[in-house]
Amino acid sequence: FNYKCVFCGIHENDHGGFWHFHVEHYKPKSITRFSHLKTDYSNLLYSCDHCNIRKGILWPSDDPMKDQIGWLDPCSYDLDQHYQFQLTGNKLQLITHSKIGMWITIELLLDNSIRTDVLEKIAIKNKLDLDIIAHLETELVSKKTLFSANPSALHQNEIMEKEDIYLRLVAEQHKKY
Repeated sequence: FNYKCVFCGIHENDHGGFWHFHVEHYKPKSITRFSHLKTDYSNLLYSCDHCNIRKGILWPSDDPMKDQIGWLDPCSYDLDQHYQFQLTGNKLQLITHSKIGMWITIELLLDNSIRTDVLEKIAIKNKLDLDIIAHLETELVSKKTLFSANPSALHQNEIMEKEDIYLRLVAEQHKKY
């Protein structure tokens, strides 16, 4: 799950660390007919405390696609097909693409302003980081071209410093995805 909540997509580093994440039981272990799935790997998900607590033991349907209500297994369904967060300019919007997507976002309170404000700040920072990476990449290509035409220790040090910054930013972004 790449250290992210399967429902809202928040990374554990942006939500207080791994201690704010839970092993979520897709089919609730406290419902008798699912108790045998308590340690079944295919029933375990990684979820932030907010989404896990909101989901709780609610299980309205065994066939959520047919009934258009209930939980979709994120390992079987692409939740982005049903709802997603989209950054437009500096505003994060929760967009639902289906009735079941709307049900899930309402149950998890994903449209709660406190929640979206946090996710919006993260999305803006990630976008800025990606913009900086793109700028550094362009600048590095330019400097390397200049260096190949006019090699000097000064140019080489400058290139190495920028490459170091670039690689650290790329590594940081890679951890998030």
